Amino acid sequence: MRTKFFSSYLIYILIAIYGVTFSLITTRNLDLFNLHAKDMGQFDNIVWNTSQGRLFMSTITEFCWASWLGRHFSPIFLFIAPFYYIWNSAKMLLVIKSFSIALAALPLYWLARDKLKSTFLALSFSAAFLMAPKLHNANIFDFNVEALETPLIIFAFYYLTKRKFAIYGVFLTLLLFCKEDAFLYSLIFGVYAFLFQKERKTGLLSIGAGLLWGFLTIKMFIPYFRGDIELSYRFLERYSWLGNSFAGIIKTLLFHPFYVVENLLDPLRIRSLGALLLPLAFLPLFSLGGFILIIPVTLEMLLSSFRPQFAIVAHYPQVVIPFYFIASVFGAYNLIYGKSRIWGKLRKVRISRKAISLSLVLLLAGYTNCYFFGYAPRAKGTPYSPLSRGFKLRRYRMTPHIKTGHKFLKLISPDALTSAQCCMVPHLTHRRHIYLYRGNRATPLETVEYIFLDIYNECRPFFCGSYEEDVLNLLQEKKYGVLAYEDGWLILKKGHSSELNEKVFSKIIDHFFGVLEGESLYRTVGTNMEDLEAFNKMARFADSSKHETGHLIFGPYRNYPQGEYRVDYRLKTNDNKTLEVVAHIDVCANRGETVFAERDIRGIDFLKKREYQIFSLNFYNTDSNNGLEFRAFFTGKADLWVDRIIVNAPWLTAEEKYSVFN
Repeated sequence: MRTKFFSSYLIYILIAIYGVTFSLITTRNLDLFNLHAKDMGQFDNIVWNTSQGRLFMSTITEFCWASWLGRHFSPIFLFIAPFYYIWNSAKMLLVIKSFSIALAALPLYWLARDKLKSTFLALSFSAAFLMAPKLHNANIFDFNVEALETPLIIFAFYYLTKRKFAIYGVFLTLLLFCKEDAFLYSLIFGVYAFLFQKERKTGLLSIGAGLLWGFLTIKMFIPYFRGDIELSYRFLERYSWLGNSFAGIIKTLLFHPFYVVENLLDPLRIRSLGALLLPLAFLPLFSLGGFILIIPVTLEMLLSSFRPQFAIVAHYPQVVIPFYFIASVFGAYNLIYGKSRIWGKLRKVRISRKAISLSLVLLLAGYTNCYFFGYAPRAKGTPYSPLSRGFKLRRYRMTPHIKTGHKFLKLISPDALTSAQCCMVPHLTHRRHIYLYRGNRATPLETVEYIFLDIYNECRPFFCGSYEEDVLNLLQEKKYGVLAYEDGWLILKKGHSSELNEKVFSKIIDHFFGVLEGESLYRTVGTNMEDLEAFNKMARFADSSKHETGHLIFGPYRNYPQGEYRVDYRLKTNDNKTLEVVAHIDVCANRGETVFAERDIRGIDFLKKREYQIFSLNFYNTDSNNGLEFRAFFTGKADLWVDRIIVNAPWLTAEEKYSVFN
């Protein structure tokens, strides 16, 4: 009795710890400009506009539909908008997200306690859920509506198993209101109720409700709000390799299974599946009912051609993980109470000892996976679990550069039409019109009053054309005057005096001309990853144990004026003892046919391992129209990082440097 009383309080303590911890992490990420126009900015803009009576409106997305419901049917935002009357801030969404995910541990605890008859094992399941590394990464990612689905899935299933069908119906309705593809979850619940609970009526009603909701939202509601009833459901394109319609996809799955399996045996898809099963000690596979629960959501992810979806990263784990934990509870039940021979000689061991053993395995598997895999080093920002080996508090320091950005935010009028770079957008979304700056050709500059940029920030996805060229042209055209410039932050105001434009132009051209970030150049091998020692916290990286040899960086194919140059490569390696060549750097033109300077770099050339060092090349450019490029070849003998390339040509004037971008 005392244990049950203690565990009932402990589950709420765990939920509170998780909710508070991740609320602090995510809101700090917002303060550090680590969140994005999509998805953080657009959802905050949608919810804020809805709270102001402009239902589901947002101008951030490039689709520019009259309503967000023309992209995804998510009336659930009607229930979220009132929270903005409590705290009118984008941070409210992040707090809601963190506590929403945390709350999912409660019905999971109830389900495991009732099914397994062990409060300790039930607590272990909830703790393992709150330690799930993919869930942590999804939580730290931008806000997405899938976070609201996470607890609703488990609440709905729990009340279905308890045969409290009225409460089940409430949670199922809220779940369907989250997103149009939630109809799949209604089908899953219906099949489970029909086959395993023998609740024919409830099962058929759930299946019927799911099919009807899917038809209404995808075939009628979304096309209506999009303004074109004839257009097909755009997210179906991710499954076009299976067919161009739902019927075509189902036909391929049924009649061409070997073709499907062949495509599913992709190494990344297999690793994604392993990352879901490993923290759960493969428990979902020990129950037929649990296995049937996870098949549909697993196929939804793995059959997609969209990499973040089939890799099950970003926000996508939030709707997959609940089903895997539900299935794990059923798998644990079979191991403890079933007649399986898996336990061998331990079949006579008392049930309480089996539960304790399974709890320890679950907690150990959960924590170990969180420690080693609870981070995503390829993403910008701080996508690290607090329990992972990669978590460091210094990632959350407020630097002078960030403080300047917050100071600049106060210079923009609250209601002015504003266009901003990706990571600044979430700080400017509480206005009717806010645009993601995507270049002069993609931003409606005829209506925009302010343009807010950070030229040092490489966080600018969805960009159209040349960022450098567009920014420099803005300063030269003088339709917008410089309102403020400091430490790379730039605010331009339409009709403002342009007397500072030339001065700021000279400063910016030096940066654009002289600095080439490693992660922004072309590559044949390697990946982009977070690196706190890099100037902008990102670097190009090649792993000697994983990546093949090839060019880690090359480009940018610009036409530099004739003359003498010095190029500095900022590199580091993990082995400064080897005599092997770890990198080959060169400066070339005409697609590599003309080499102006080159050098082999050995491990012993680095003074310290894992510490950046400058390696320079001097050369004379003989042709101003040859498409110059700077390359670093990865030999595979040791890990290699490239932070940035610095091009030095102090003899060039600002006008000559500007000519490089035209």
